[in-house]
Amino acid sequence: MSGTKSADQPTTTVNYPSSLNVMQPELATVTHLNQPETFLVVLEMFIQQHETFRDDVESAIRTNNGPELHILIHTLKGSSGALGLQKLHEISTELDLQLTQRVDIESLNMTPLFDVLRLSLVDCRNILELNKINKDDLSNDEDADLVVLLRQLRQKLHHHEHINSPFIDILRSVLHEQNNRKYDQVLELVDRFEYSEAYQSLLDLDSKN
Repeated sequence: MSGTKSADQPTTTVNYPSSLNVMQPELATVTHLNQPETFLVVLEMFIQQHETFRDDVESAIRTNNGPELHILIHTLKGSSGALGLQKLHEISTELDLQLTQRVDIESLNMTPLFDVLRLSLVDCRNILELNKINKDDLSNDEDADLVVLLRQLRQKLHHHEHINSPFIDILRSVLHEQNNRKYDQVLELVDRFEYSEAYQSLLDLDSKN
């Protein structure tokens, strides 16, 4: 994408609240892509992926499902680091290490993790609120700027209560690779989003790439 901006192009600057609880945006590895809208899309995905985290963890502990708990913690460790949620990353990294050592999962103290995650989600929501999308920022032009494509994606993500893991995985891949052909495919999938249909479509998409 060109570094020059015309007057009618949407700004690509992320607005932040005057204070944040725990997030340190300057440490977010995802910002290394030099595409601020990517950061905002990943915030939406982080919220949707982790807003039921406490319930999921408590269910895994209640059923003594160590592998499931380990997956939950390991996923949180990766995504928190990518977003500059350093405290959350540190706590989840320590828990991830303990789970690798096969400790008794009922002995783990999850309260600090839950508390920091709650503050992290508040920060994410506050940033997204400050960067809400106006209808004027969207375009139906097939040759729309990458910023506009990402905003379309973010708006559609925002209106879904839950996104399954395979969908999250392919979105991460798309955003990281910045492959325009895949962007178009993903936008089409989100446009006609139904869980079973989307899941099968993503399997098909994976098999072709």
